[in-house]
Amino acid sequence: MAAAMAMRMVPDNLFARAMSIVLTGVSVATVCAAPLGAYIGGLWGGEVRLLPLVSLV
Repeated sequence: MAAAMAMRMVPDNLFARAMSIVLTGVSVATVCAAPLGAYIGGLWGGEVRLLPLVSLV
């Protein structure tokens, strides 16, 4: 989906740069999500009931 949006939003000569930015964002999100989730889960002590509330933020 992100590749299709990047292809439509930028001129052809900037497509490679747009894709590199998109893929960098996906990589950073992938690397940061697991440790951040584990840290927050440790703080809450496994309070699963708060997850819907946090998802609203």
